[in-house]
Amino acid sequence: MAVHLIGVTNPNHSRTLQLVRCIQARGTLRVTGWGSKNLGIQGLGSLSSILKLPFEVLFGLRKIYSAILEADRDDTLVLSHPAQLNFIVSWPLLKVFRKKHLVDFYVSLYDTLVSDRKIVSPTSPLAWGLRKADQITLRYAGGVIFDSQSNAQRFGNLVKRGVGNIHIIYPRPPELFFREESKTQVKTDDVIFVGQFSPLQGLETIAKALQDPRLLRYSFTLIGSGPEREERHLEGLASNVTRISRVDYEDLAQIISKHRISLGVFG
Repeated sequence: MAVHLIGVTNPNHSRTLQLVRCIQARGTLRVTGWGSKNLGIQGLGSLSSILKLPFEVLFGLRKIYSAILEADRDDTLVLSHPAQLNFIVSWPLLKVFRKKHLVDFYVSLYDTLVSDRKIVSPTSPLAWGLRKADQITLRYAGGVIFDSQSNAQRFGNLVKRGVGNIHIIYPRPPELFFREESKTQVKTDDVIFVGQFSPLQGLETIAKALQDPRLLRYSFTLIGSGPEREERHLEGLASNVTRISRVDYEDLAQIISKHRISLGVFG
């Protein structure tokens, strides 16, 4: 028996790496990408990129369909995030051939593009379509993976009959956090905030706090980048703030462990 992680848009995304580690710890893993350029939810920063998404899905379907057809009866197929469009176009094939499958519902298309990034109007037909894609995936998938129990409950409320087969896979930090030496490592910096900057993460709250004169004696590290309108919150920061646009997931633990405090989400 093997697990096929299919429709991977970004093999270096932290969620993808978490799933790979989790699956490999339990058995054989086979990963199938798009066959086109990487396209993750973090790349959907404009209306044009959203409109291209269905064509990217169709372009990548050849490999996805091949993975579905080649999977043995006892194998399990896991549709990588963002999985909604992949699931909708793959569902007939999964149904006809009775393939066991799970969908990683790591992000909601509606929440990300309408509520979070605010690049789709909530009253537009596209917003309605994004919500429907979320609901169809939650309602008809053979199983749904969430990253927390709270998200399972929240997204489950979008479907009248509820989500059937639920699996919770919590984000697991790299092993460095569990090593004994990480507890004795010298802390060289004060505060760190990591994330793909967006309204829901409360970047404006952090930026406002950084302007407080009482915090000038502390060192801050901000890791991540986002849409231009969010980057404007970080203009004119004091010299005690260090900006890093991107860090490889494998190196992230080493950087975080050097700080005394790691901030969460304030959205």
